[in-house]
Amino acid sequence: MSVKYKLALSFISLFTIIIIISVYSYLQIKKGNSYIEDIYKVKMKSIENLFRFYRNATNASNSIQLIKIDIDKKDKDSLLGNSRKAYVLMEDALKSFNIIKKNIKSDSLPDLQKSMEDLVSEIDTINKLIMNNEKEKLLDEIDVYLDKTEEMKDILLNVIDDIQFGAKEYYDQTSANNKRSIIILVSAIAIGIIVFITISLILERSLIKPIRNTTEMLKDIAEGEGDLTKEIEVKAGRKDEISSLANYFNQFVSKLEKIIKKVMEHSNENKEETKKITVMMEQLDQTASILSDIVSSLSSAIEEMNSNVHVVAENSNNLAEMSEDIAIATSKGSRNVEDSIISINNIGEETSQLIDIFEKFNESVNKIQEVVTVINDIADQTNLLALNAAIEAARAGEHGRGFAVVADEVRKLAGKTSDSTKEIEKIAKNITMQSNTVQDKIETVNEGVSVGIKKISEVQSVFNNISNMITELKHKIAEINLSIKEQSAAMDELAVQTDKVLQSANDIKSAIDIGVNTINNLEKTVENLDRLVGVFKVRG
Repeated sequence: MSVKYKLALSFISLFTIIIIISVYSYLQIKKGNSYIEDIYKVKMKSIENLFRFYRNATNASNSIQLIKIDIDKKDKDSLLGNSRKAYVLMEDALKSFNIIKKNIKSDSLPDLQKSMEDLVSEIDTINKLIMNNEKEKLLDEIDVYLDKTEEMKDILLNVIDDIQFGAKEYYDQTSANNKRSIIILVSAIAIGIIVFITISLILERSLIKPIRNTTEMLKDIAEGEGDLTKEIEVKAGRKDEISSLANYFNQFVSKLEKIIKKVMEHSNENKEETKKITVMMEQLDQTASILSDIVSSLSSAIEEMNSNVHVVAENSNNLAEMSEDIAIATSKGSRNVEDSIISINNIGEETSQLIDIFEKFNESVNKIQEVVTVINDIADQTNLLALNAAIEAARAGEHGRGFAVVADEVRKLAGKTSDSTKEIEKIAKNITMQSNTVQDKIETVNEGVSVGIKKISEVQSVFNNISNMITELKHKIAEINLSIKEQSAAMDELAVQTDKVLQSANDIKSAIDIGVNTINNLEKTVENLDRLVGVFKVRG
């Protein structure tokens, strides 16, 4: 039988037992709950109706007692009211009894029903006696009714006792069911434990022990200290997953032993070959290093020469640009000199005209001084006339007062005029002095202009010579630039070719370095592989 069938059979048996016991326990508990529900819903309801019945019977008895008490005090209608009330209460009590007798069992129920019917009959008799006004018979009948009421109460207590006894039976039965369920549940747990222990022992013997042996051998192999000459024992006739696992594991170990033997043989061969390749790669690496250094030095020299050529070309271009700028500046300076000569000539003409203008201005200022002198004389005379007029006005008295005011104003005006003419005369003298000074300066400037025209003419001649020299220099610089460009192109081409050679040399050296590293890694790998497979024990 295979392992999976053994496990399936064991667990199915265990689950079947547990399910059967669980279902039985559930049914027992459900039955107990049904008993409890029956007690609560039926019995307790019946007890409530019994108490209602008892309350109505007691109230009816009280109403009948009121008739006995009030028989001499009240009229017939009041007594009939109490009797009818007692009758209604007993009818309601009878209805409650009809509900009770359907839900409970008691030997006293027929007696209780007969007692109630007798009480209803007695109430009818009491009603008739009240209507006939037979008081003595009525009192006797009331006593009979009260006695029967007491008998009915005794019967009712017997019924209640029966109900309580039935509830006790229900309680005892429920307790018994609960105890039975607990015993069954404990038995189920004990059976489950026994089954579980049995299955565990079976698994320990048939599954876990062989698996543990296989695990220990795998652990030895995984930790690198396995003995590949060992095998797992397989019992004869055993055909299950464990025996298959052991057979396949033995096959795996056998194949692993063959592979490790071949790895050891190839590892020894690879050691010798890698040593030879390592020597060759080291020689190639030295040769490539020497070639790379030579090409690198040549490339640096060419790069430096190319840099110098570029610097010379740049300086030559700057010189050409500077010579062009100087030519432009020289031409511009020559034109500015010509413009300066024209401007200075114009200044000379203007200064000559300005001298003539200042001479005429001085003449005008002199005429102003003459006019001012005349005005000053007039003001003096006006002042004298105003003084005479004021004297005459004083003599005229009251009639000459207005003329005196006019004379005074004229005198003031004459005074202001005299002051103004003096100020004008002063200003005219200053103008004359400044005009003479300016005229002297202008004559000095005119002389300087003549000297400047001569000097600027000499400067113009120098500019013309510079312009001719710069034109010649530009031709020479153009020839130098052409030669530098040709040399620079040749140096650039040489630098490109040198860089290619250097790159090829570096690529060769890198490839050789990679090869050397690969060989070193391969050698280490072979050593590691040799060390790893060396820990396994194999057959000669």
